[in-house]
Amino acid sequence: MYFMYQEETNGLSTTFERRNQVALAGNRSGLIVQYLRQKLSSGSTEPFEWYVHVSDLIRTLSLDGNALVIDVKPNSKELLTLFKIQEIVGLSSNGWTPILLKLQEILVDEDVSRYDRTNFTLNDYQGSTVYTFLYLMGTVKNGEIIGQWTFPRPGSTNSVLLWRETWEYFNKHMTW
Repeated sequence: MYFMYQEETNGLSTTFERRNQVALAGNRSGLIVQYLRQKLSSGSTEPFEWYVHVSDLIRTLSLDGNALVIDVKPNSKELLTLFKIQEIVGLSSNGWTPILLKLQEILVDEDVSRYDRTNFTLNDYQGSTVYTFLYLMGTVKNGEIIGQWTFPRPGSTNSVLLWRETWEYFNKHMTW
């Protein structure tokens, strides 16, 4: 699940306050599609390479909060794992869009009794960089968003398949 948080740093303390739940995927309310619709031109077509710095996405869409956070284990009653999404890189081609998310760890496998997922403070916060790949069912053709732009349903093959050109494109964006 994805949420907007307000992140504030005061000295060595960083506070995260949850604002609201948002959708990353989807061709109606998904943040990726909302952002791309404002940036596409009539010449935007497959294979279409795109890059989003999340601070620009937040500013462009006038979102409430300054940090886009993924709760990796939203239903866990034991462990809390939160990452801040920093960058989203996509390559829309052949009807689908693999995406690379550059993340910064906030909390990883922390006991939920130690933190309230809606409002918490960390001391000396310095989250490591982590990358993950996902894919969306949808693409860009002739300046138009095509398809649902949703994540696939759970199945036996939900991993992203990356051909050489796609891997090389993503690899250019991976910095530690």
